[in-house]
Amino acid sequence: MVTRPEEFFGFKIGEDRKLARWDRIVEYYYKVASESNRVKVIEMGKTPGGNSFIVAFISSPENMERLERIREISCKLANPD
Repeated sequence: MVTRPEEFFGFKIGEDRKLARWDRIVEYYYKVASESNRVKVIEMGKTPGGNSFIVAFISSPENMERLERIREISCKLANPD
Protein backbone atom coordinates (compact mmCIF):
# COMPACT_ATOMS: atom_id res chain seq x y z
CA MET A 1 0.00 0.00 0.00
CA VAL A 2 1.19 3.50 -0.83
CA THR A 3 1.70 5.99 1.99
CA ARG A 4 -1.00 8.63 1.93
CA PRO A 5 0.18 12.27 1.72
CA GLU A 6 -1.45 13.21 5.04
CA GLU A 7 0.37 10.35 6.76
CA PHE A 8 3.72 11.47 5.37
CA PHE A 9 3.36 15.24 5.74
CA GLY A 10 1.23 15.26 8.87
CA PHE A 11 -1.56 17.35 7.32
CA LYS A 12 -4.01 17.17 4.42
CA ILE A 13 -2.79 18.58 1.12
CA GLY A 14 -4.59 21.88 0.56
CA GLU A 15 -5.19 22.45 4.27
CA ASP A 16 -5.29 26.13 5.23
CA ARG A 17 -1.95 27.61 6.28
CA LYS A 18 -0.04 24.40 5.61
CA LEU A 19 2.64 24.05 2.94
CA ALA A 20 5.04 21.19 2.39
CA ARG A 21 8.71 22.02 1.86
CA TRP A 22 10.12 21.05 -1.53
CA ASP A 23 12.66 18.62 -0.08
CA ARG A 24 9.84 16.78 1.73
CA ILE A 25 7.77 16.66 -1.49
CA VAL A 26 10.72 15.12 -3.33
CA GLU A 27 11.24 12.66 -0.46
CA TYR A 28 7.55 11.71 -0.65
CA TYR A 29 7.72 11.01 -4.39
CA TYR A 30 10.73 8.73 -3.89
CA LYS A 31 8.92 6.96 -1.04
CA VAL A 32 5.85 6.36 -3.20
CA ALA A 33 8.08 5.11 -6.04
CA SER A 34 9.64 2.58 -3.65
CA GLU A 35 6.17 1.38 -2.63
CA SER A 36 4.56 1.10 -6.06
CA ASN A 37 5.43 -0.30 -9.47
CA ARG A 38 3.24 2.44 -10.96
CA VAL A 39 5.61 5.30 -10.07
CA LYS A 40 9.15 6.08 -11.20
CA VAL A 41 11.10 9.19 -10.16
CA ILE A 42 14.18 10.52 -11.92
CA GLU A 43 16.29 13.49 -10.84
CA MET A 44 16.88 15.64 -13.90
CA GLY A 45 19.37 17.90 -12.15
CA LYS A 46 19.37 20.73 -9.65
CA THR A 47 17.48 24.02 -9.64
CA PRO A 48 19.42 27.31 -9.44
CA GLY A 49 18.62 27.20 -5.71
CA GLY A 50 20.24 23.77 -5.38
CA ASN A 51 17.00 21.81 -4.99
CA SER A 52 16.36 18.52 -6.76
CA PHE A 53 14.59 18.93 -10.11
CA ILE A 54 12.61 15.72 -10.56
CA VAL A 55 10.19 14.15 -12.99
CA ALA A 56 7.67 11.57 -11.80
CA PHE A 57 6.18 9.03 -14.18
CA ILE A 58 2.86 7.60 -13.02
CA SER A 59 1.25 4.92 -15.14
CA SER A 60 0.25 1.28 -15.38
CA PRO A 61 2.89 -1.37 -14.68
CA GLU A 62 2.78 -2.32 -18.38
CA ASN A 63 3.54 1.23 -19.50
CA MET A 64 6.25 1.60 -16.87
CA GLU A 65 8.06 -1.33 -18.50
CA ARG A 66 8.08 0.47 -21.85
CA LEU A 67 8.83 4.07 -20.86
CA GLU A 68 11.70 4.34 -23.33
CA ARG A 69 9.48 3.25 -26.22
CA ILE A 70 6.79 5.73 -25.16
CA ARG A 71 9.46 8.46 -25.04
CA GLU A 72 10.59 7.56 -28.58
CA ILE A 73 7.01 7.74 -29.87
CA SER A 74 6.50 11.09 -28.14
CA CYS A 75 9.69 12.48 -29.73
CA LYS A 76 8.54 11.35 -33.20
CA LEU A 77 5.16 12.99 -32.71
CA ALA A 78 6.83 16.23 -31.59
CA ASN A 79 9.28 16.17 -34.54
CA PRO A 80 7.59 14.33 -37.43
CA ASP A 81 10.22 15.27 -40.05
